[in-house]
Amino acid sequence: MDYIFKENTIHLYFNKSLYTLDALFKCIYWYGNNWNIVIDEHPEKIEYYALNISPKSEDLSLDHNKVKLFVSKFINDINDYQLRDIITKETKNIRDLLVAKAFSSGEFDEEPPGEFEDFLGTVQ
Repeated sequence: MDYIFKENTIHLYFNKSLYTLDALFKCIYWYGNNWNIVIDEHPEKIEYYALNISPKSEDLSLDHNKVKLFVSKFINDINDYQLRDIITKETKNIRDLLVAKAFSSGEFDEEPPGEFEDFLGTVQ
């Protein structure tokens, strides 16, 4: 991923069609102790989010090697949160069913076919 580093600030751009705002916020939450992060739209390309990242402490000076490592870790983290977001959406229905089943009082439970001893249902 390309980034711009100038004046002790890292500028990253994320395509809105690939990354959700939820995933970006979940990711940057964990960086909040040490970094100031501003999310905005790209000034020229409306289909991109712009993240401007700068250290909270003035004692932290960034060089290109530190920035490269930071960007690599940040990209891995944002991909992780985006994948979590995708999985959450894909498994929503099954989670809802499991929760409903766990908290039901059993009035809609059906007895399985067959005898208890005949767990394969082969005895007629």
